[in-house]
Amino acid sequence: MKQIPRGQVVFPIHVRLSGEQNARLSEMCAQSGLSQSQVIRHLIDQASLRPAIIRTEAPTKLAQPQREPAK
Repeated sequence: MKQIPRGQVVFPIHVRLSGEQNARLSEMCAQSGLSQSQVIRHLIDQASLRPAIIRTEAPTKLAQPQREPAK
């Protein structure tokens, strides 16, 4: 785990976690012996996500508006 060198700019963050997420983070810290900051930095350093798929083409058939039933 690489440490942040002294004198390097640090960017603090705040994260809102559910109770379950906080419990999972605490469990990771206990199992690894790392602090919360170290675990989060490790997760960010090792993360890989699939890029989002953004569709730019128009649909070939537009949905027909629904008519209200006759009264």
